[in-house]
Amino acid sequence: MKVLGFIFILVLCSPLLVSADDSECLRCHLSTAVNSTESTVHIDTAIVNNSVHKKMYCVDCHDINPDENHAFKIDVDCGSCHEEVLAIYNESIHGIALANGIKESPNCTDCHGGHNIISHFDPESKVYKTNVPKTCSECHTSERVVGKFGLKADRIATFKESFHGIANELGEASAANCASCHGVHNIYQQDNPKSMIHNDNIESTCGACHVDLPPDFAHGTIHTSATEKDSGGKFFVRKFYYFFITFIILAFILYRVLEYKRRVKRVE
Repeated sequence: MKVLGFIFILVLCSPLLVSADDSECLRCHLSTAVNSTESTVHIDTAIVNNSVHKKMYCVDCHDINPDENHAFKIDVDCGSCHEEVLAIYNESIHGIALANGIKESPNCTDCHGGHNIISHFDPESKVYKTNVPKTCSECHTSERVVGKFGLKADRIATFKESFHGIANELGEASAANCASCHGVHNIYQQDNPKSMIHNDNIESTCGACHVDLPPDFAHGTIHTSATEKDSGGKFFVRKFYYFFITFIILAFILYRVLEYKRRVKRVE
């Protein structure tokens, strides 16, 4: 009976135990030789245990295969669990670019993290609603990426100028972010009929938040800056208020000076 009781407890506790594979991994990755926060091979178990993958083993994510020199190459295959998501990503602009050898294209870990992947409902997550613009900016404001591939460098800056961007900066999770308009794993070029920002789809994309949209709602220009003349009315309204507010301030100062002189003259 004692043996059966021990086996029963062992079965219940087995998810909490470290597998033999993990023991071999951690034997090196927690050793004093690599036990430094500056080491690229150091594993912080506290971070892993706080992630959504805390109940998984190293070999569940890392495929460890020796090459011809008997050295080990470690690859991460997220698709082994997230098969449907990977299929969507592979058809996206990022997935196609990566398949074509463009290493700068973001993969799963670039957006979600590595050992520190936490739920997208957690405000600390890289893909939490208010953190999405910052995560996207890691590439879309990078001179290395933007310059090399001729991308528009003002996408994040113009978003931050917008109503959505300002609300997002103030922590409003319901405000639209990059993913709300462009998609998550399903980001396509604008001229792709499947793109959320294709001319035929913009109305339905905006309609996810806005109801009773006018027919010409989707005809406006997006990602404009009030500092650029080609932004049209937005630029001229800003200019007008610069001069108008300056005039009001100067007029108020002049009024106070004249009022002060009038009072001094009355006292005399």
